[in-house]
Amino acid sequence: MNMPASPYIVVIGSLNTDIGGHTSVPFKRADSNPGRITKTYGGTGHNIACNISLMGFPVKFITAFGDESDELRAHCADMGLDVSESLTVPGGQSSTYLYIDDSNGEMIAAVSDMEIYSEITVDFIKYKMDVLNGALVVVFDTNIPQETIEYIAENCTRPLVCDPVSTSKAKKLKNCLGHIAALKPNRVEAEAITGIRIPNGAAAYEAVDYLIRAGVKRVFLTLGEYGVVCADSSGRNVVDTFISNPVDVTGSGD
Repeated sequence: MNMPASPYIVVIGSLNTDIGGHTSVPFKRADSNPGRITKTYGGTGHNIACNISLMGFPVKFITAFGDESDELRAHCADMGLDVSESLTVPGGQSSTYLYIDDSNGEMIAAVSDMEIYSEITVDFIKYKMDVLNGALVVVFDTNIPQETIEYIAENCTRPLVCDPVSTSKAKKLKNCLGHIAALKPNRVEAEAITGIRIPNGAAAYEAVDYLIRAGVKRVFLTLGEYGVVCADSSGRNVVDTFISNPVDVTGSGD
């Protein structure tokens, strides 16, 4: 692969305003739980883009903004993300994610308002293909429509890296696994893609082998406290988890 003259990485995906409720006592359903409420910025694509930027790589972040987006755009600028190729949807509602964590930092429930990403259509992305094909790597999450994912897979000449996001959205990848250079599912996302139940390590190996046979070049299957199963055509390895006391697991896979 030839190195672009001015290397950059493209990330396509979600940018959310995250509103989190964090209980200070064991969570009790159908009751008011004491705790604290936070407002931050998240979204799988955003989180990945920020991490890449923090490592020193220029990032062109392609997402969708609603009408009231000045605060979101300012945040992206602060993080060093170039959003000039992003979509603005007149009358649109920028994406919002609402979640509740228990006193151990584990997520209890969440609601996502992400309809705006349906506007990242094939017609929109067609006009961005020169940007994608000029990148060192293109990373995408599955919050964008399946048709757009498949168009990118068929027409992008740069290595594609994907985070499947969730079980329902992971299924969008089934027709284009052979185009993906690296895939990072968690256990339930891998189950959704492969149809293989993963109750143990042996089944995890079966799932990553399935994905490699389907054409994915590299797989990083995350298993929480049990580590990450890494695989390519030459074999598999397990990387142990090194964080033992998480404060908040929301977005940690990104």
